[in-house]
Amino acid sequence: MIRIAFLAAVAILPLPLHAQILPAWIWAGQAAEEDGEIHIRRVFNTKGGEKVRLAATCDSGMTIYLNGKVVAESETWKTPKFIDLSQDLPKGDNLIAVKATGRGTGPAGFIAKLVIERGEERQEIPPDATWKVSSASEAEEGEDWKTSVAFDDSGWKPAVVIAFAGEGPWADTVRTRTLDSMPAAAEPQATAVGAIKIKEGFTVELLYSVPLETEGSWVASCFDDKGRLIVSDQY
Repeated sequence: MIRIAFLAAVAILPLPLHAQILPAWIWAGQAAEEDGEIHIRRVFNTKGGEKVRLAATCDSGMTIYLNGKVVAESETWKTPKFIDLSQDLPKGDNLIAVKATGRGTGPAGFIAKLVIERGEERQEIPPDATWKVSSASEAEEGEDWKTSVAFDDSGWKPAVVIAFAGEGPWADTVRTRTLDSMPAAAEPQATAVGAIKIKEGFTVELLYSVPLETEGSWVASCFDDKGRLIVSDQY
């Protein structure tokens, strides 16, 4: 019996550039002509303790909201904003909302990179069709579009990708590495003292911020008969 062995050569090719996770310039339509305002929404989920950062810019201007709170404003697209969102995130669904404005002549666009890190895990959420857009005025929309995760945006349209980072009329200024240069997020801290409501005559002092990755989430505490603090995490 003669046995013949076949050897197959497999070429491992890199993914096309656009198949990788790249930040994209988006707007409400492909034409994306300036002189107008659009609203943008993206809901994302956190489990608690993540480091969350956002890099973003808009030609021509933008106001960014996190759950209704203004976290960034800009009137120049050539210098992206880098925002550490880690301290302001409740556990569960959160909302990034953007009031994006185009002025003058030429195309308008918004680009961003949302990065969520938990231990060794890293998730990137660049603008794409999962980001919702509306050209309706704020008077028509009300305030809930930028404050409420539960706002009904079923009538909004998927964002239209105009170009990827390093392309289009912004190619020479905003590249992928431009958005990648955002500083590292700060370690999550305990609830700010000023955010805690207490009865008159009492004071609150921050003694320690528990590192979630190594010490868990402290849910119970007491003092022993020697005045030592005993704590337990949820597991």
